[in-house]
Amino acid sequence: MKIENIKFENLKFDIYIFITYTVVCFIMFYRCLDNYFISDDFILLNVASQGDFSSIFFHYPPILPHYLRPILTLTYKFLFMLFGMSSIGYMLLSLLLHITNSFLVYKTANFVFSNYSGKRVISPVVISILCGLLFTVHYIHSEPVLFIASMGELLFTSFYILAFLYYLKLKLTKTKKYYLFTCIFFILSILSKETALSFIVLLILLEKTYFKSDLRLIVQKFGIIIMIGIIYTVIRFLLFPEMITDNDIFFSAGVFFEMIKNIIFTYTALFFSLDFNMIKNVLKSGGTIEVQSFIEIFYKLPSVIIIIITSIILYIIILSRKNGLTKISFAAIFITVLPTIWIAGFERYLYLPSAAFVFLILSYFLCIYGINKFRNSIIIFILFLLLFYNLYSLRIKINNWERASEMSTEIVNQIKIISPSIPDGSKVYFRNLPDQYNGAWVFRNGIEYIPHLILGRNDLNFYKLTDEVNTESEKKIFVYDYLDGNIIKLK
Repeated sequence: MKIENIKFENLKFDIYIFITYTVVCFIMFYRCLDNYFISDDFILLNVASQGDFSSIFFHYPPILPHYLRPILTLTYKFLFMLFGMSSIGYMLLSLLLHITNSFLVYKTANFVFSNYSGKRVISPVVISILCGLLFTVHYIHSEPVLFIASMGELLFTSFYILAFLYYLKLKLTKTKKYYLFTCIFFILSILSKETALSFIVLLILLEKTYFKSDLRLIVQKFGIIIMIGIIYTVIRFLLFPEMITDNDIFFSAGVFFEMIKNIIFTYTALFFSLDFNMIKNVLKSGGTIEVQSFIEIFYKLPSVIIIIITSIILYIIILSRKNGLTKISFAAIFITVLPTIWIAGFERYLYLPSAAFVFLILSYFLCIYGINKFRNSIIIFILFLLLFYNLYSLRIKINNWERASEMSTEIVNQIKIISPSIPDGSKVYFRNLPDQYNGAWVFRNGIEYIPHLILGRNDLNFYKLTDEVNTESEKKIFVYDYLDGNIIKLK
């Protein structure tokens, strides 16, 4: 493709597209702007409230291994400085990041379809707009947008897509400034979340399979980007060596099968809305025998098996076309989810992979859309059906997150009422606090930070009570039970 054939951007048109995505996002999410904090949000707020500047070099320091995410941690600190314990500022930034990412998906799709898809009957701009719109309303985005603790997914994705877009512009124009921009946004992405290291794998895949570059030439051309990734990884493990020793799951016998299950559910969940928490509970009930777990799903959730089979058929149909873009998009889903594939399914980890998914779907439709009016009508109908399904599923998930927020608010307000009667230095245990509501987190974690953040009392210690905790032998303790929406004192 010659440089002079590149279509120049229309700024006014782009502004209209951005406004369109903004309107759609606010229509879907406006009721959640005042959603209260939940679960891991309180952990992040605790980090953000700490004045020690060194804390920008880790994420979740109290309960998980240290993560080198300074940009993300600085973002939380900045938000806490501006908004404190008011959630609306955090929600607004999450929504703005999602709108920005939708626009970046459109821009990247427009660039790819205009320059790498050949001559098509339908305008690449139209397909690109639909690509961004489908990303905007994809139901998998309810968690990353509405779970403030998932802001890292939104933030690193913004820089990731920018790095990818400038990489593509570099390939087409050979302009050195695009190499610089690619490096800058890649650095910003990995400093937001380390899973951005998958960008290197994606780059090598494109160079080898699509651009047919020799491996030695790839290293020569993109050695700086590869070196940046290596340096970051080395620094991260030098700063936090406990990350290797604390993560025994990497070396467990069942981790391989866990990854296989998660790959299956990843590709399925992008086509069909699934309740990951319900599926995980069923899998756990199947015992330690992996095959037995799937048998358990078949008996308790037969619809999931049908959905998995249907998804496999759909992917086979899409990949059967001789279209390099669909195959690259399919591989990109795997590459972008690979850093977290060993973790039991969480929708927030599918945020970036969903961008590759919408590329997969729209590049397929671009490929098959032709001069046959009847077939084109069917394609348009399927696209509208897909958009409607995503809108409907997203609305249901948003309702769940709204209810989870209400439950968190009710619990915190009741704790405020009982806290004045609790003596200094007490240990307070809470039994049966809800982990989640229909897949939306409530108090899976975070209760231990309520005294500091909400009550302003550093003399109290809050805990979630489990069967393993023996409260009989402890002194100056209080035990409360959460029952039918009420916190009741037991001891």
